[in-house]
Amino acid sequence: MGAISANDFLFEIDETTPGTPDTEIAEVIDFDIQGGEVTQQDFSTLKGKRAKSKPGKLSQAMLVLNARTDMSDPGQSACRAAVATRATKTIKVTAPTGETWTMSGYFTNEPGANGSIDNSVNTTFNLLIDGDITTDDGGA
Repeated sequence: MGAISANDFLFEIDETTPGTPDTEIAEVIDFDIQGGEVTQQDFSTLKGKRAKSKPGKLSQAMLVLNARTDMSDPGQSACRAAVATRATKTIKVTAPTGETWTMSGYFTNEPGANGSIDNSVNTTFNLLIDGDITTDDGGA
């Protein structure tokens, strides 16, 4: 499969039915699914000549969404509410090719706003992913 265009991605959050993403998060301008990293367990000793380590568990992943701030958008409002209630939310990212990434976790930041001259005001939502990211190739 070739490269996937970042245009026309769909982002949904489980606002109505817990665990089922059903509400679009509008105005997303960029995103980053940061995969987890394998931790290192240190087995070195003071007597040893070299450091010894083994791979540990995979650390938690993160989804970062940057969006044009829209206080009336139900999806962005659901993200903000999840921060306040510390609720676990499920997010689904759908590519225009039909591929999907679905993940659950909780938001780790209270969304602020940032902007500059001749630019829109933007908000960043950070979802700390708790568990695996489920992928589906959309039948490709």
